[in-house]
Amino acid sequence: MKKLIFVLALGLVLGLTTSARAVMVTATVTGDNWKWIWDGSLPWHDGDHFDNWRSSDSLTFDVPSGQTLPLYFAVMNETKGSGNPGGFLAELTTNIPGFTFKETGTGKLLSSDAIYWQVAVVLPETWVTTLPTPVEFSLVDSPTFDPTQITGWGKPTDSGANGVSPWGTIAGIDGNAHWIYTANNSGNSLITDDYLVVFRTYATPVPEPATMSLLGMGILGVFGLRKKKA
Repeated sequence: MKKLIFVLALGLVLGLTTSARAVMVTATVTGDNWKWIWDGSLPWHDGDHFDNWRSSDSLTFDVPSGQTLPLYFAVMNETKGSGNPGGFLAELTTNIPGFTFKETGTGKLLSSDAIYWQVAVVLPETWVTTLPTPVEFSLVDSPTFDPTQITGWGKPTDSGANGVSPWGTIAGIDGNAHWIYTANNSGNSLITDDYLVVFRTYATPVPEPATMSLLGMGILGVFGLRKKKA
C-alpha cells in the first residue's frame, strides 16, 4: 500500500512539474523570396538563409506550459509576376516528450490548415528603414515594425504540400506542411500588390492526456493518504 501511495504521490509531483515547466517551441520555416521571424523584439530575426527559400531557418521560443504564444513570420516577394506568389512553409514542434499543441492535439503545428494561420499585407514604407528601388538583396533591412499592431488579417491561400509544385521539397520541414500565400501579387506595384505579407499563428503547448492522467492519479493518491491518516 505504501508503494502505491508513493507512486501516486510521485505522479502528483511529476505532473505538477511538467505542467509548470517552460516548453521550447521550435519554428522551422522558409519563404519565397525572403523571410523573417518575430521573436518579440526589434528588429526581426532573419536567419542564416533568409534570402534563400530553398533552405529553411529555425528559431526557438520558451513558452510556459498552457500559455499561448503568438508567432509572426514576414515574407517579401522580390520577384513580381503572374504565377509567382510569395509562399511560406512552416513546421512548429515542441522539444519535451509528453507535450502537444492545444491547437492541433499533436506535437506539431504545420502551415497546413488555414484554421490556425492568418495573413496580412504590410506596406513597404512601414516595414524597413530604407527600401531601395530596384530592391537589392544586400540593401534590404530587417523589418522594424511591431506586428502586434497589424490589422486586416485574413485567410491565406493553400498551394499544396511540401514537395509539390511550384516550390519542390524543403528539407527539415514536414511533408504534410503546406505552402500558403496571398493571391494578389501578379503585378509590379510595391503599393497595390502584396509585396510584403505577414503570417500569424498561435502556439499553446500543453501536457498530453496521458500526462494529465498521471497528475490526476497523484492527486487521488494524496487524498487517499490523508483519508487513511484521519
